[in-house]
Amino acid sequence: MIGCTKGAKSLVLLILIMNAPRFSMATEFHVAPDGKPDGVGSRDRPWDLQTALSHPETVKPGDTIWLHGGTYKGSFKSELKGRDGARIIVRQAHGERAVIEIEIHPEFGIGFYCYGEWTQFRDFEVTCTNPKRRTEIKGSWPNDLQRGSIECRGSHLQFINLVVHDLGLGFGYWSGGAGGEIYGCVIYNNGWGGPDRGHGHGIYAQNKESIKKITDNVIFQQFGSGMHVYGSEKASLKGFRVIGNVTFNNGSLYRQGQRTRGILVGGAAPLEDVIVEENMTFSGGLQLGYSSRALNKSLVARKNYTVGASIYFQDHLDFEENTVIGGWPVLTVVQMDGGSLVNHKIDRNVYYNTNTKHLPFSLMFGAEGQSLTLADWRKKGFDKISELHEGQPKGAKVFVRPNEYESGRANIIVYNWDEKPTVEVDLKNVLKAGQRFQIVSARNIHGPAIVSGAYEGEPVLLPMTPVTPAQPIGMPDYEVPEVEPKFGVYVVLPE
Repeated sequence: MIGCTKGAKSLVLLILIMNAPRFSMATEFHVAPDGKPDGVGSRDRPWDLQTALSHPETVKPGDTIWLHGGTYKGSFKSELKGRDGARIIVRQAHGERAVIEIEIHPEFGIGFYCYGEWTQFRDFEVTCTNPKRRTEIKGSWPNDLQRGSIECRGSHLQFINLVVHDLGLGFGYWSGGAGGEIYGCVIYNNGWGGPDRGHGHGIYAQNKESIKKITDNVIFQQFGSGMHVYGSEKASLKGFRVIGNVTFNNGSLYRQGQRTRGILVGGAAPLEDVIVEENMTFSGGLQLGYSSRALNKSLVARKNYTVGASIYFQDHLDFEENTVIGGWPVLTVVQMDGGSLVNHKIDRNVYYNTNTKHLPFSLMFGAEGQSLTLADWRKKGFDKISELHEGQPKGAKVFVRPNEYESGRANIIVYNWDEKPTVEVDLKNVLKAGQRFQIVSARNIHGPAIVSGAYEGEPVLLPMTPVTPAQPIGMPDYEVPEVEPKFGVYVVLPE
């Protein structure tokens, strides 16, 4: 400040201080299974879980609430409110295992209810240990069997890297709240059996405001479907981003040998502004659209790798750069009344016809079906530069999806078509040289490591031998179907 007097310098400094951006230091709070309502949230005087979730006055946007190891029994309701750019974070303490064990609550009912806004829940486990898995009462609300779910009813909530299993429904991701994300969760063994069918999906989702993201989750072995983006005529199915998820063996808990849809995006309400991208399915395919009653508006499906696919659509469908393996036929498109095939872009795909007795494509207008060769299909304007192969793929197809929220973590998805005993996995985009890691099966996320050590920069040799999976609660005699060596899903964890 050349040429300024001492008083002028002081005035300038005061103005700079008054106009400087204000940063508040985030505070950390603590919760423990033996915490108390009259605690202060400190390490030596922790809160109980419900007190912390009720948003004590001392918790501000940007703060973190640590869940320490142990079991939290009951049903809980979160009313935490952060703000855009300053989420409140509810997170499992490092190196500990926090488990929310759902039981009936006299006020809340049964479940982990998430209201509020701009809150992130991450790393912990949610389950139910009630052994009852069957009822003789039809429908979705049997009064003799309640297992709870994670109920997302707030706005802009995130659920990151949770382990969610053996509930009645994994996630209820409802349109009562705007936006949000379910990311990197391992979701399995949810639902129950009734006299009518298997009930309970991994994720059941609806939306009407902002964008809901369902990304990089591993969803398998429910009584119902894997992912159910679905609703009646009164529901809303707008603004979804379904990206990088893997599903397999859903429906198998209801009846041995049964498989339901891995991913369903569609219902009696129209789809609008929906992207389904880079997802993978095995033993239960991909269905886009659902009913001739729904006048679907816009859907983009690209770069998915799926065993089985069907499309029910009216207007403005982009289905490109997908790989579809199947044979009943490989791809079925049901064109609904009132739409036009002109608005569909179906091209640059790769198809494997695993049952050559059936023609590879099926196109239906209402109740009238046409089975088509590739040449006939192309005359309709579809797949002019796509590939069609006879039989199943060869070799190994390996997907590695690094975790956006935890460095050194990733999902590995392996299609081992030749059933080799091992496959090579490149982890250069996940781990740093010398970093210690372990790889576990998603089918037993808390089980022993399949591979562990220090990363040396070379591809990791991953055994594809059958693993011992987590047994569904209340079903000790159930024979969990194997998927290895032909298929496997694994999680890389940093040590």
